[in-house]
Parts: sequence; structure tokens; C-alpha cells
Amino acid sequence: MEGRGDRIMIESKKIKEYAKKLGGDVAGVADLALLKGIKTKPSNLLDGYTRAISVGKRYDDGIFDMIEETRIPSTAYAVNSRNLNIHLDMIAEHLVDHIKGEGYKAHAIPCSQSAQMAAKLTPDLFESGTDDSFDWEPFTSSDLPNKAVARAAGLGWFGKHMLMINPKLGPTFRLVSIITNMPLDPDKPLDKQKCGKCTLCVDACPTNAIKGISFDGIPPALNEILDLPRCRDLLWKKYAVKPDIKLPICGVCLSVCPWRKKSLKHLIGRALFGWVPANIVTSLPKFIWA
Repeated sequence: MEGRGDRIMIESKKIKEYAKKLGGDVAGVADLALLKGIKTKPSNLLDGYTRAISVGKRYDDGIFDMIEETRIPSTAYAVNSRNLNIHLDMIAEHLVDHIKGEGYKAHAIPCSQSAQMAAKLTPDLFESGTDDSFDWEPFTSSDLPNKAVARAAGLGWFGKHMLMINPKLGPTFRLVSIITNMPLDPDKPLDKQKCGKCTLCVDACPTNAIKGISFDGIPPALNEILDLPRCRDLLWKKYAVKPDIKLPICGVCLSVCPWRKKSLKHLIGRALFGWVPANIVTSLPKFIWA
């Protein structure tokens, strides 16, 4: 006879399968107890909810090959980002409708609230005041951080660049979240950071904003990991106001990450991260991997 626990496991599997059927590449369930104390907008956003579903969809990989070569974001990157936002938000809407149809509460967290903010930017916005007086809060916060939900849902770990890295997708994917009170079986977080001694993202950062701190699980204070003003200024003051970009994106740290790549040298590099810096392994002459 099927028990309640079995039904919860079956429903969790069905939800994740449905997310993938709709076009998601990865999906997981988070126990919201793991996000207790996290900053949300409004502050009581999670009241009455116990679980969150995280869905990820990968970028077109060729875009990051281009960025790795040029070290600047392309129009193609911006277009791909917008398309992923639309697709992931559609997936979230379908999941919300499904969960509500089962008699439970559900609420979607948009894929990129920053994209909505960037669409409203005017070229002179950042010239109207100094950093000391400018209110960055709307630009650097969201209703609920999708990356934090993804970590709790077992979809990846925080890299040294403070972005999610998934074992299969690497760091080049976008996320959407749905909070719910539907009884679902939560996945186990991937708390071990598997970046080892690799500093490729640190070395490649165009503003030297990544400090290269290693940590497991929940990251320490953001200012310990990133020089936020440097990163923020590049994303918002340079790229989000460009007519052909209009998004706070850069992509350089993602483009060089060995977890993005599937070549033999990067597979070996990842295996050796614990004691040999990936920078050494992945910079060896190509003929060695022929």
C-alpha cells in the first residue's frame, strides 16, 4: 500500500519531470527551512510556504566561446539571456498553474528582475549622483535570490565568482524559482565547492573584482568574495546602458570556467583541482590533448 512518504516522492519526481518536459535542463526541490533568515521582498514573502522548486536552463555554449576570446559580452549573449528569461518564466507559470490545480499555493519568482530594471534605464541615470548618494538597492537585490534557492535544491554550488556551478551544466545557465506549500521531497544541497585551487575566473575578471575565496555551502558576506562596487559598476554603468546589450551582464568569468567545458584537458583539470591549479592544467599546449 502506498504511504504518504511514497506519494510525496512520486509527486516531487513528477514536478521535476514536468519542468524538464517544458524545456528546463535541470530541476530540484528546496526545503525553505534552509533559507531561514534570507532577505526577501517583502520581508514576509516566504510565510506560509515550505518548499521551493528551482529550474535551470543552459545558455548556448558558443556564446561563451566568443566571450572567452573577446572578453566582452556580445549582443548574442544579451538576446540569449532574454530568451532564457522568457522561457524560464513560462515554465514557472505552468508549474504554478499545475500546483494550484492540485489545491496548493504557489508563487513564481521571475527569472531576472534585473532585466526588467535594465529595460527602464536612461543613459543619464548614473550621472545624477555619486556612489555615496545613489540608491543601488533596487539594482542589486531581488524578491528572492534564485541562486540561493538553486543551492538549497541541490542544483549546484557557489563558485568563487558567486555564481552557481552545476556538475553537468557548469556555470552557464539561468534560473527561475517557484515557492509553494505543496508537500514535496526536498533534494540535498551540494555544499562542497569543487573549484579547488582554480583561479581562472579571478585572473580573467576585467575589473579584478573576484577575490578568489574558497568556501563551502552558504557563502560568507558578499564583500568578502567580491569587490561589489567594481563588478556592479561594470555591469550597470557600462553594459546595462548600452543599446545593443541593455542587461547587467559580462560573462567573462563564466566563459573561462573549466566546468563549462567538456574537453579532455578540462575533465582532467577538474579532477586535479584539489592539488594542481586548473590554470596550469588547462594552459598546457593543445598537442598534449590531441
